[in-house]
Amino acid sequence: MLPIASRTLFATFLLVLAAGKPVPLPATQPIALDGLRDPGYILLAQDPPGDLATPLASDPRSRWADLSNLYVTTDTTHLWVYVDLPGFSGDSIGEFGLAIDTDGLAGSGAMKDPQRNAISYAYDSIYNNAGVPPVAAPQFLLPDAVIRGRLFSSQFPAARGWTELDRWYAYAWHGINVNWGGVTTDPIGSHIAFSWGHGLELSIPYADLGVPPTQTVHLEFYATGQVAVGHQQGAWDTIPDDTQAPDDNVATTEQRLATVNLSAPLFQPSLSFASGSFTTTEAAGTVPITVSLSPTSTQLVSVVLRTADGTADAADYVPISQTVTFAAGQAASLVSIDVLTDTLTEPDEKVILSLSQPVNAQLAPPFTATLTIRDSPASVLWRQLFLPFTSR
Repeated sequence: MLPIASRTLFATFLLVLAAGKPVPLPATQPIALDGLRDPGYILLAQDPPGDLATPLASDPRSRWADLSNLYVTTDTTHLWVYVDLPGFSGDSIGEFGLAIDTDGLAGSGAMKDPQRNAISYAYDSIYNNAGVPPVAAPQFLLPDAVIRGRLFSSQFPAARGWTELDRWYAYAWHGINVNWGGVTTDPIGSHIAFSWGHGLELSIPYADLGVPPTQTVHLEFYATGQVAVGHQQGAWDTIPDDTQAPDDNVATTEQRLATVNLSAPLFQPSLSFASGSFTTTEAAGTVPITVSLSPTSTQLVSVVLRTADGTADAADYVPISQTVTFAAGQAASLVSIDVLTDTLTEPDEKVILSLSQPVNAQLAPPFTATLTIRDSPASVLWRQLFLPFTSR
């Protein structure tokens, strides 16, 4: 068999869960598929660390499987999933799976792992999201899709990171042993990326799942190791927390799912300076600083712009700490900074600008910038003509 291949938002997130509802996700700026967790991800589900059984916990090659956090985000075309794997290294061995129930209907999916590991599915718990007690489903759920893969590892140079997306229909798995955009010689593929010491990242097209981007889906990620050790292993560990295999060759049944609501996403636009650098002269009096919002929002957006001394100080400009607001549909806002003239011949002086405390938006680079104040040529000429006279 081939290898398998802002605080406000978070508070709202927990309140929604406490009411027994799936989590709505923010649509963020595009996420980079690189195996690193970008700021746009939201914590969805957790598993307690340190629950790997011996001999898995004692083998450095399998310690990666001590799962902890699963994060998700979404855009209009993809569901993004990120799993923290701080123990993942070039010597790690094993496989992984992401079980996905796409319809919430009893009995519509499969009962067994598509790659014939000793794993069965009988989900009787949904809304098992981070920080909230699990809410039992009214019926057993079964996954309609499973993403299965092998770690990108130096232990398997012939087939690193092979990944497949298997869908269950017509009473059979479809997609087994078909590379779904996994990786072979590089840790970044078309739909999956690995980063040693960081984690595993999946970019899942809704089209490949066969669902619209408004569907509610249920997820469980699991670590396993069929080919790596040579047995028909059960799940080594799972997110959300579930029953683990007590050793490397015991069957397990997965029963808990975390829930993602893809309907009515909250758009989280990005705030940034229009440029990383601005330039003015002493004679200008004021300089406009442009703060940009992309995309525009239907909500009132605000951010705080502050100045700090670089080589310039209060003799060169008027410091500010100002809240900048954006009305619905507004893409840019101007903030004026007063600059001061003097009678000294000086080199260029710099003011540090920064954005912080975004509301209904997120920060994106450049959220710091530099304002350079140049000595005014007119001021230099005035001093050359009149300073000798005034000194006499």
